[in-house]
Amino acid sequence: MPPGFGPLLALKAEDHYLRAYAPGREELFLMRLRDALTMLPTDAGVQVHRSWWVAKDAVTAVSRDGRTAVLTLSNGAEVPVARDRMAAVKAAGWA
Repeated sequence: MPPGFGPLLALKAEDHYLRAYAPGREELFLMRLRDALTMLPTDAGVQVHRSWWVAKDAVTAVSRDGRTAVLTLSNGAEVPVARDRMAAVKAAGWA
């Protein structure tokens, strides 16, 4: 991340780009999510969807509507959780 970016809250894949979220800031990078995840410590967060990674300290709420789950981050962003990633979300203590 660029200097002064702030603590990383989440990463979102957008085609061939990666949007990085921090409190009050977001940046778009030419990078694949798969490549970015190899640069992060494995205990820093969880990939909750094929296009989303979330930092462990970023989640403030979890809402469910039937089988659908959504994480709310400290910056107000809402992140969908894939059904096949619910076990990882539960292991992180979010659900």
